[in-house]
Amino acid sequence: MDYLGILTRALAISWRHKYLWLLALFAGEVTTISLGFGSGSSRNSDNSYSKESAQAAWTQLTTWVGAHAALLWTVGITLALLGVVLFLISAIANGALVKAGAEHDAERPFGLSQAWSAGVQSFWAVLGIKFFGLIVGASLLIVIVGLVLMTIVFATGGVVAAAIATGVLAGILLLAAIPFFIIFGVAIVLGVRAVVLDGKGGSEGLRMGVKLIWRRRGRVALFWLLVCFAGMIASFVAGLAMVVAAAPVVALMVAAYFAGGWLLAILAGLTFGTAWLVVTISLVGGVKAFTSTCWTLAYTRFDLQAEPAVNTQPQPA
Repeated sequence: MDYLGILTRALAISWRHKYLWLLALFAGEVTTISLGFGSGSSRNSDNSYSKESAQAAWTQLTTWVGAHAALLWTVGITLALLGVVLFLISAIANGALVKAGAEHDAERPFGLSQAWSAGVQSFWAVLGIKFFGLIVGASLLIVIVGLVLMTIVFATGGVVAAAIATGVLAGILLLAAIPFFIIFGVAIVLGVRAVVLDGKGGSEGLRMGVKLIWRRRGRVALFWLLVCFAGMIASFVAGLAMVVAAAPVVALMVAAYFAGGWLLAILAGLTFGTAWLVVTISLVGGVKAFTSTCWTLAYTRFDLQAEPAVNTQPQPA
């Protein structure tokens, strides 16, 4: 496989056809990993925060929740419905993004409306794969979090043996979950492409993804590493562009403050900050479109055999 050729080809396609950025934002496809560093929680060295203070804070919290229960339920239901709608849209956008990448790779005329129609056609199969992935991921996360909570409860209750047992089990599952989620995530990505490009059903597409990983495990593993590396470089470039774009926004806000006070500074921040946010979201979509197109192109090439070398030496008489 020409790995570098796939990356450069995917970059050219995603850059030339900007509507892929919009589809990628809604597709919600995880095509690589992102490494983040969270700040550790600081410990308070003194014991000034007594049990009475904690009880008072808990009482205030429950009182506030009880007084605003209707508002909290409304917000929760609204967010849940919004999440369901976005999840359904992602199934269409994911199929549209994959189909568009393949069509542009083949140099066939294709546009947003055609891509969306293709996404609608593959909606149910793609939705099945994405929902299965969501269930598996959520189930494993619940088990690990449950073991961690059990460990905390046992430890605070003085049951040391049980705390050690559940803690060790949680650690083992967490370590095992890392390679599992990598392989499972790639199987989901390849399964979606089997559904969209080969017309397979949801379960059959996922099986094809798993079989492809096993059959071409060397190629898939190497390409996964390359896409991760390329995705991190693209994310760094996009982040740098965001910082550069934010500099004039801050400068304009400062100038507006000295010219007309806080009100003018806030108005300038809302105006130019909105433009900066649009640019930021667009860049995020561009990176996602690039990595998704990489996997689409790779899916169509994983099983290609290298052409044998042609012997150009003259044969002896």
